[in-house]
Amino acid sequence: MKNQYITGLLFVLLSFGMQPAMAGELLIGAKTGIHSFDFDSAGSEDPTIDAVIKIGYEFMDLLIFDLAAEVEFTTSLTEGEADNEDFSNVSFGAFASFRTAGPIYFIGRVGIVDTEIDFEDTNNLDDTATALGLGIGFSTGFRWELEFTSYDYGDDIGGSSEYLSLGFSF
Repeated sequence: MKNQYITGLLFVLLSFGMQPAMAGELLIGAKTGIHSFDFDSAGSEDPTIDAVIKIGYEFMDLLIFDLAAEVEFTTSLTEGEADNEDFSNVSFGAFASFRTAGPIYFIGRVGIVDTEIDFEDTNNLDDTATALGLGIGFSTGFRWELEFTSYDYGDDIGGSSEYLSLGFSF
């Protein structure tokens, strides 16, 4: 039992000692862009214009890249159309992101997103998607980022969607 207390105490002390080296950075941002859905059951689709609020934490600054955990809330600003029926979407996602070092940097993201699509005249759809994204950023105190993210949905929504966005964070 004594060894467990000593091990726990050493762990706590080492954790505090490593804090400056692992000190992270809070990210708060917003982005907007065109979100194009490709429903399996629909003929033609018109995209939505979406707005995103993003909160993240860069918890690991390595020499060549930064690693961050991010959450995003997305809502459509305009309605899309599928098979002559208007729809809007709301989603909440969790992402692991990395950004290369430097004032101009590349972005890679992977995540899970829960999306609800509200059709004007028929049932609503709710599904979870896996998301992969790539982008490029420019840091001027604020971070300006252009990203392309692809979502692959399960059986309820079916199909996929693509989101091209421009945003900033600080």
